[in-house]
Amino acid sequence: MVQKLKAPQNDGESLVYPDWNAAADLLNGNRQIIDGSAARILDSPLREFATEAKRELLRLATDYTSAYQPLEKGDGSPLQNVILSGHQPTLFHPGVWFKNFALHRLAKTHAAIGIHLLIDNDLSREPGIGILGGTDDQPSVKRVNMDVGSKATPHEARPVFDQEMFRQFGELAATTARELMASGEEEVVVDR
Repeated sequence: MVQKLKAPQNDGESLVYPDWNAAADLLNGNRQIIDGSAARILDSPLREFATEAKRELLRLATDYTSAYQPLEKGDGSPLQNVILSGHQPTLFHPGVWFKNFALHRLAKTHAAIGIHLLIDNDLSREPGIGILGGTDDQPSVKRVNMDVGSKATPHEARPVFDQEMFRQFGELAATTARELMASGEEEVVVDR
């Protein structure tokens, strides 16, 4: 039976499904399913295949992450549970930030390894956002860039070319939104 879920209606509320308290049972249940399975993948028992896949995932995640952040020794045992989340590598909206914080909380609470996976590698063509304003009858969009343009490159491989422009992006986006609101626009929405 599918449970009906209701989106939060008020500021500061969240919808977490399954409930935070179900995480331990889900992690243990997944491990039991893998350990007890007679399934074989590429002529290997599922347990061996899963352990090797986890080892490779942890190696790749460690290589990627250690390029920009030091990691503690001992991180990345294939015997630890892994909690995986992900999103496209574009500017994140608040729901994705919430998901990242949830991933961190779950991993820390359950002595697991949290990995945020890039779901795809869209090419970065225009490094910026559109700030939407206007009315239903006459919508408007003003583009605010966070960096100079460059050849199309995967988001995760794109460096920042103009550090000053990048540093000023937040204030410029906020100023642009305030200007749209001051000009009598009924509604302003930031769209990535």
